[in-house]
Amino acid sequence: MAKRSTRSTPQIAPPAPAAPAYAATCRALLVHAAPAERDDARAQAIAEAAVHAVMGEAVRVEALGPGARDYRVTRLDGRAMDPGKAWTHTRALQAHRDIADAEPAIDQPGLEPPPGTLAPTAAGPALRPRDFSAEAPLPCARTNTEWSLELCRVKEAWALMPPTPQGRAKGEGIVIGHPDTGYTGHAEIIDMPSRVRVADSFDFVLRTPDARDPLEAGNPGHGTTTASVIMSSTGGAGATFVSGVAPAATIVPLRVTPRVVLLGFDRLAEAIRYATDRGCHVISMSLGGVTPSGALERAIAYAVSEGVVVLAAAGNVWPWVVYPARYDQVIACAACNCQRAIWSKSASGDTVDVTAPGESVWVARPGKDVGQADDIVDVGSGTSYAVATTAGACALWLAFHGRDTLITRYGKGQIAAVFKEVLMTQGVDTPRGWRTDKHGAGILNVEKLLRAPLPSTPPASGLRVRASVVPRGQNDVDRFLPYYPETTPDQVRSGLVRLLGTTDAQLPVVLAELGDELLFHVATNPDVRARVIARPGPKKRGQLLTPRATPGAAPRGAPAARLPREGSKALLSRLA
Repeated sequence: MAKRSTRSTPQIAPPAPAAPAYAATCRALLVHAAPAERDDARAQAIAEAAVHAVMGEAVRVEALGPGARDYRVTRLDGRAMDPGKAWTHTRALQAHRDIADAEPAIDQPGLEPPPGTLAPTAAGPALRPRDFSAEAPLPCARTNTEWSLELCRVKEAWALMPPTPQGRAKGEGIVIGHPDTGYTGHAEIIDMPSRVRVADSFDFVLRTPDARDPLEAGNPGHGTTTASVIMSSTGGAGATFVSGVAPAATIVPLRVTPRVVLLGFDRLAEAIRYATDRGCHVISMSLGGVTPSGALERAIAYAVSEGVVVLAAAGNVWPWVVYPARYDQVIACAACNCQRAIWSKSASGDTVDVTAPGESVWVARPGKDVGQADDIVDVGSGTSYAVATTAGACALWLAFHGRDTLITRYGKGQIAAVFKEVLMTQGVDTPRGWRTDKHGAGILNVEKLLRAPLPSTPPASGLRVRASVVPRGQNDVDRFLPYYPETTPDQVRSGLVRLLGTTDAQLPVVLAELGDELLFHVATNPDVRARVIARPGPKKRGQLLTPRATPGAAPRGAPAARLPREGSKALLSRLA
């Protein structure tokens, strides 16, 4: 077992009071302050002074890691903030001269919509269960526990001879950071000697060492199921077992959430920095959220600059790709099944980079107890397993060529770009009729990935390479377009103009002030989302959002009542 790192460890503090399931709460604000200041102590002082000037003294300001210029702002009494007031504070912080950026860390829907979040639409998917494990697997996946390895030609990749003496097989020597729900003692991932680096794990929810999954409400055991796909040892004594893609790799479990469907990005951003500082070479994220985060994007950029390859799940059920998978610096993974067809619940879009097995993949699933007595092996579905498979393939590629050799050849900050280019141009199979604008470059083929010759130089486009042509540049209206895949850009723009009571000319000005908050409500509140493109109807003075019923519009009721509780006064005033 690895020794505990001597690097800085996150501060251990009592957890904030738990919030009701699916209630919109703001645990913290995130501020980006003093970005040019090199001294950590001075940057901390600048951030504290700016935050206290806006919010008073009853808040705590803490950096998201050594060298980070992103800070978490929480109440000293540990209570959550009202979402509407949080947006008001956010805008005030953004206006301060010493703060470059600010955002609320609001718990929000993540990989799968919780009840009442995404309503059926004419063009989009209806709500489906969040737990897909009970669905009957296809015949080709029913008894063959290694079908996903066979589809991606993983065993053929294991048999290849590394091209240099520094190369290793099966991911040996590669360390994978794994932000998820934590780990358990399931025999499929805890073998001897253990390749789960418990000594370097951390629980960012409870702020304690050791990321053991308490198997509480939410997605208990999700970190174990995804870890088993990445690095479980090959074969097994019984008829059912899990063979991980990189069975010689090491994993560092990091508990960032009890449920992948609710995720404030402060913990994930901190975990990414932590994993990078602990020497991880790959970060695999089987989770996500529906709105962007500057703090998260900067943490990813830091990891990439330190030679880390970052991968994430495209998302389940959502008709758009979730964050962080949407970012160019992240390899976004959609899911297919054993028939090489797209899994019906996989998110899709032009930001998907690659597709890998995700429907009825064999996984290690812990039981209800912390011990091993009721642990099982069965099938699970989700883009969670597609990214776990691709992360394992990345570990194989790094070990095969020798990571140090790759750094010498390309430079540390270019490793992710080189891997992404090789993966998308040579490491896939592209079936006839494949939609690169929805499902990425193709289906992962690990043998092709390892056999592919290395390029002489890193790609000039860096990590911006896409499987399909996309428009360059982005304005404030463009940010809303991914949330309306069934609608034209002109309809979205005219809908925003109507909803905000402004003009085409003034729309950019209004969105510069209120766009971040409105985007959050569009992504998480089906009522607001539907009304952007709804036909306008008669409106009484002081009444919020009153269009006529429209095919595909979200039903009235609880979601509609959320906006007055969750919106800021500035936004509510504009909408009224």
